[in-house]
Amino acid sequence: MTEQTSTETSEQNAVIVETFLNSLQDQDFAAVDALIADDIVYQNVGLPTIRGGNRVKKLLRGMEGRMGFEVKFHRNVADGATVLNERTDAIVLDRCACSFGCAACSRSTTGRSRYGATTSTSTTSPRRSCADRRDGRSALRPSL
Repeated sequence: MTEQTSTETSEQNAVIVETFLNSLQDQDFAAVDALIADDIVYQNVGLPTIRGGNRVKKLLRGMEGRMGFEVKFHRNVADGATVLNERTDAIVLDRCACSFGCAACSRSTTGRSRYGATTSTSTTSPRRSCADRRDGRSALRPSL
């Protein structure tokens, strides 16, 4: 039997995931913390699985002031609690930015303003590009 979900709930969950990643990009860690569920299981290809909201918050706060994160959404769709997005991410260290394509699956618990109640998995493409950021422009140029 399939779960019946409203379009409104699906859209709300897609917005939660997008808000989370945009808050991470803005280094608004108060918003990031508010959107992380206590029972999150954070999975990212090539990294160990991190369980629990406090551990994930500590990991993400570790980038504050040390490195930047940029995100550009290409698609962000939801079916109930499951949110799928295709996006380009960039990790920014000083003047060097490495951008890569991501396909991610997240679950947002219905009825809670929380992100990733169960899983967030990103798959990066093997092709990465680094850009020198002396000009101060975004690492994710409109051409991506």
